[in-house]
Amino acid sequence: FCVIVTEPAKAEVYVDGLKLGVTPVGFVLLKRGDTPRTVEIRMSGYRSIEKHLVPDGELISIGVTLEKQ
Repeated sequence: FCVIVTEPAKAEVYVDGLKLGVTPVGFVLLKRGDTPRTVEIRMSGYRSIEKHLVPDGELISIGVTLEKQ
């Protein structure tokens, strides 16, 4: 399970380029072999954040404060 919380809230979350929803959000991130999954957090006027994750069955918790551009 993956949980993403941002400050400010309502940032868009993309997994492997596909929009998942807006923060705060919780979802199941399925493993694809040893290939990392790309999770990107975007919000207009703020710098995007990109994480490369390989799910291992443990809780993945991402809490970030977005930086203004």
